[in-house]
Amino acid sequence: MKSKFITLIMFFIGFSSSIAQWKSIPLPTDITIIKDIQIVSDTIIFAVGIIDKVRFSDRESYLLKSKDLGDNWEVIKFPNNALEINKIDFLNTQVGIATGNLKSEHKSIILKTNNGGEGWNIVWTTPDTLQTIVNDIKYVNENYSIASIRCYYKDYSIFLKSNTGGNSYEGTLFNKILLDKIAVKSDSVFYVNAGNIEKNLHTILVTNDLGVSFGTFSTSLSLGDGMSSNVISFITVDDNNLYVGGSDILMDSRKPILLKCTDNGNIW
Repeated sequence: MKSKFITLIMFFIGFSSSIAQWKSIPLPTDITIIKDIQIVSDTIIFAVGIIDKVRFSDRESYLLKSKDLGDNWEVIKFPNNALEINKIDFLNTQVGIATGNLKSEHKSIILKTNNGGEGWNIVWTTPDTLQTIVNDIKYVNENYSIASIRCYYKDYSIFLKSNTGGNSYEGTLFNKILLDKIAVKSDSVFYVNAGNIEKNLHTILVTNDLGVSFGTFSTSLSLGDGMSSNVISFITVDDNNLYVGGSDILMDSRKPILLKCTDNGNIW
């Protein structure tokens, strides 16, 4: 395979210095698109790379693995050419989950690896009666993983959860709710970015019991502000700080939006 380079920009903070530094990391092979990236240890990085083709159906998905923080890369092809992989989440250097879409059918799939990406098993696929896309997938702890599923042409979403470490999943319907990005705070607490269709409001769901029950708070933004479908980051910084970032799709310039909350959802 020819050597063709794109660049990752990695952010490092030195332990002995308060000065932040950026480092450019070239990626070999014909990879043209990076869909996701995760640093899982002091030395190991995983990323999802796409080789773009003239036809969308011909695009190929690869797992990129570096054992030296990006100086060298191993390229591992995902097992099915019909899949485009969008997201990964690794629990450690060996165990991880990935999700993507069957390009010709609007069907989603979740894969799991137990050997650092060398082999993958299918653990969930979209039911035959639905067309879906996985918006996000995360490990909460070593036994529990979750995913948010958007259903095309439907006014509900599916919340998937696994208490088998990602080996199998069960789903719960969220009627009139659009589920999007997930932010994990602890082994039992996580947030889900969402849109309430009936109230036309951007909302955030929070659970303290691994998704058995959810509380809800609103940012007072309407769904017309684009937050339900265009959130580009959603992170928790500490016990009381939440950040939600997105873009206003009604603005010709796609105006960026960044919200910060310091009191667990009361004021943004």
